[in-house]
Amino acid sequence: MNVTPIELYFLMKLDMAVFLFIFFGCICAISCLFLIDFASKKVAAIVVIVGALMIIIGSFIPSTKQMAAIMVLPKIINNEKVQGIPDKILDLGIEWLDELKPKGEK
Repeated sequence: MNVTPIELYFLMKLDMAVFLFIFFGCICAISCLFLIDFASKKVAAIVVIVGALMIIIGSFIPSTKQMAAIMVLPKIINNEKVQGIPDKILDLGIEWLDELKPKGEK
């Protein structure tokens, strides 16, 4: 699967979308305190519900890193070439990476 430029753009903007949903959800929730004085309780209730929904939706939007993992990992895991790599080569790679680590880390 090829990633189009527009998909890549939206992938990079996911963190901003999460921020905007939660930010405007909080603004809606806070603004209901002022709306109670100037508008009906029905309008204030609608604003609170919209704010709560925006916060909930914002919390379920994956971050850029999470979405990249969602898009990339299945392709790597299900790739026949990757599955055909012998375990000995993988163990050798892990040992080589361990040798590259600084002595103080485990």
